[in-house]
Amino acid sequence: EVPDVDLQPYQAVEKGMSRRHASVLWQNGALHIVDEESANGTFLNGMRLIPHQPQVLHNGDLVVLGSLVLRVKFDFE
Repeated sequence: EVPDVDLQPYQAVEKGMSRRHASVLWQNGALHIVDEESANGTFLNGMRLIPHQPQVLHNGDLVVLGSLVLRVKFDFE
């Protein structure tokens, strides 16, 4: 299965990302991130997410998937 977002160019597998690590979804008027029972965890601003419990994403949030670090940026143009 091909991922919806392929982070392999950023060494995702080498940095501990699972094949189906986390999901990002629109729910109740906000963007959320959900850990999908990943082996190495999903972290939002330093806090490890509990699997299957959506957390709201905000502009500037720091997301860590395994050890791959991502900064959330919303472009409102």
